[in-house]
Amino acid sequence: MDHKGAIMPFVLVICLILAGLVGHQAVLLTFERDGLEAQRMFLMGNILLEKGEVNWWEAYMDDETSSDGSWEFPEGTVHYRITPNDDSDYDIVTLNAEVEDGGNVQHQYFVQKAENDDEDDDIDED
Repeated sequence: MDHKGAIMPFVLVICLILAGLVGHQAVLLTFERDGLEAQRMFLMGNILLEKGEVNWWEAYMDDETSSDGSWEFPEGTVHYRITPNDDSDYDIVTLNAEVEDGGNVQHQYFVQKAENDDEDDDIDED
């Protein structure tokens, strides 16, 4: 029997399997790269949030905060907004970090409203 043509289909099948494996690895590499970039953006956003929170607390302690504002950093911008909550003794503070490369991270927390000093004004000093 003449077996000259039996090698070519075998080589084609092996080449198809190898091409599939290489293509699959290329797709995995692309997904991994995109995931790492998203993780980098998230971590950079968290760093910006920490910097913004430190600045906000310093301004809050010095009584220099308004209802909204922002800070510029080399990595991006942090915006803050204070929303009054009439149903409780707390205001809602929203910090939003926008990374220069396009990432965005937001954080909210509650801050107790400042006590009114009106009661101290009613005391007579004799």
